[in-house]
Amino acid sequence: MMDPPAERLAFARRILVNMDPPAHTRYRRLITQSVASRAVERLTPRLDELSRRTIDGIAARGSCDFVADVASKLPMQVICELLGAPEADWERLYACSNTMMARDDPDFAASREDVSRASMEMFAYSASLADERRTCPKEDLMSALIAAEVDGQKLADEEINAFFILLVIAGNETTRTLLAGGLQALLENPASVTVSWQTRACGRVPSKRCCASSRRSCNGAARSIATSRSRGRSFTQATR
Repeated sequence: MMDPPAERLAFARRILVNMDPPAHTRYRRLITQSVASRAVERLTPRLDELSRRTIDGIAARGSCDFVADVASKLPMQVICELLGAPEADWERLYACSNTMMARDDPDFAASREDVSRASMEMFAYSASLADERRTCPKEDLMSALIAAEVDGQKLADEEINAFFILLVIAGNETTRTLLAGGLQALLENPASVTVSWQTRACGRVPSKRCCASSRRSCNGAARSIATSRSRGRSFTQATR
């Protein structure tokens, strides 16, 4: 793999996934506290609300494109919530992140100029949000990055922007693929749905002696998903 152009190489080296230990370890610690159990517990009611809103919308329509309506949108909403981006800006960030990944995804084909504009817009948004949090900090990840120090030094603007963009892209691309691929695997292997539900009900991987009532309920759920699959791909287009 070739290095990016010289003008982009310095910034690329500031991105967490491009770092080696010990720098990688020090920078990773900056965000692990913000997604630790206490922080997640604080956000759980809001995340439940976003999940219910998504599912309620699908239920009202009766069908969905799982990739577009769930696997893409919900993780992005969660990341934006963690970062402290206002809900009114979520679609804008979602569109920018799709364009920035367009070179690797034929569904979002874009010119080099489009990718460059989306990148600059994302940079500008991150800088603006960082300025807001310097004036009015909140309990979000951007505020944590503003307050963070590495080796006694505050993060530079470029480092904050690199974190922001990395997290937005990760919330869009990697989790989307995980959820879509996971659902496709369950649809192609309905017995796995039974095991998953039994594990949730029993609190462990189920044995042959796992409660019969739970097993009947799980088998019913598996049949429902298999039926949805047999009626067509309206429920999911997870092969995208």
